[in-house]
Amino acid sequence: LNLPNHPLYENEYYFYPLGEGSWEVNFLARQIQEETFFPMKLNLMIGFEDFSDTMIYFNNMENNETFQFVFDKKPIYIDFDPENEIVLKVASLILSNPQMEAVDSKTSLKVFPSPADQYMRVVATTDPGIDFKLELYHPSGKRIYQRWFHGVTGQQEVTINTRPFAPGVYFVQMESASGKVVEKVVISH
Repeated sequence: LNLPNHPLYENEYYFYPLGEGSWEVNFLARQIQEETFFPMKLNLMIGFEDFSDTMIYFNNMENNETFQFVFDKKPIYIDFDPENEIVLKVASLILSNPQMEAVDSKTSLKVFPSPADQYMRVVATTDPGIDFKLELYHPSGKRIYQRWFHGVTGQQEVTINTRPFAPGVYFVQMESASGKVVEKVVISH
């Protein structure tokens, strides 16, 4: 039996409005490798609706540990270990919805490669029969790409030509009636 000698993460997060402009970010740190738990100093980059971001550092001392952080502006994305301080790891980050725990949602958004040079691929996966839109935002907040999908089942893949866009950090947003998912992508030429 070949067990990994590094953490395998399957983390979850969600955002919760507290009212009066305050938001709570909930993050569940979950290692899924068998037997050994690796206590770690973790870091998250939280991105906000105004295109600002902040880094948070904290110690994860037990498996399935939940962390809450409160902010006075709306968060739109989380990046787990963005500076690769955990050198050996395999990680995924899942957006969960605490109000819909009984629903087995298949909604996800993947953007690659990052950094993107001439093109980027966007893979959106949804529950059956969902209408959603994909948007790409310039670092200034200006929407520069939009495409609607109606009654989609399963996975949709889109290739976007990035040659006309200046280098920088962009945001791909998938929005449906059930909420938004945002992924960051770097464009460099």
